[in-house]
Amino acid sequence: MSAGSAALSTITRALNELAKVPSRAASGASERIDALIQREFDQGTDPYDSAWEPLAEATLDKGRTDPPLTDSGALREVEVTPARGAGINVTLGEAYGAFHQIGTRNMPARPILPTGPLPVAWREAIDAAALEACNRATGGR
Repeated sequence: MSAGSAALSTITRALNELAKVPSRAASGASERIDALIQREFDQGTDPYDSAWEPLAEATLDKGRTDPPLTDSGALREVEVTPARGAGINVTLGEAYGAFHQIGTRNMPARPILPTGPLPVAWREAIDAAALEACNRATGGR
């Protein structure tokens, strides 16, 4: 193999690895964001670490306990998966999670997903996953 074809082969391998960065980053970010959402349910907080509105007295009187949104466990069965190519998909554990996300006339909002700018923890999760994917592609250089 000539020096030129060896160099071309090295460049081709490097480019093939770099092409995998978006999907690898999405995979890593999906895992991290899923963990962040599970932490929200454990702590009873939104993505910005603000406490969800407390349960109503009438709800507590029925025997429910804090944190909110955890009675059946169905809502926390959120699916966070890499999108095809790059990006992530987030699916709430139950369709009625949308009502908790925005609230209703009779129920306060208890957001599970971001409602404004991306939360710091989510940005850090995405950045860490992207850095790992880049380091993997470049051998840490």
